[in-house]
Amino acid sequence: MSGETSPGVFGRPEVNPGAAAWFKATARVFIDRVDGYLSILETHDVPCETVWSANPGQVIYEDEHQIVVVART
Repeated sequence: MSGETSPGVFGRPEVNPGAAAWFKATARVFIDRVDGYLSILETHDVPCETVWSANPGQVIYEDEHQIVVVART
């Protein structure tokens, strides 16, 4: 799995219900920005949290920086 994210990964919830994107631990350039975004959300009283997982679900897409997963069945 590589290349651009397929529109079908998120665009059709009946195909991949509950699909969620996760940064890989090696994607530091992106992860390092998250705290700033969380601060903006908190300023506007939008509930948010950082979640880490060694096993977030079944991988349906993967590239250098991220995976997209659905819950394991």
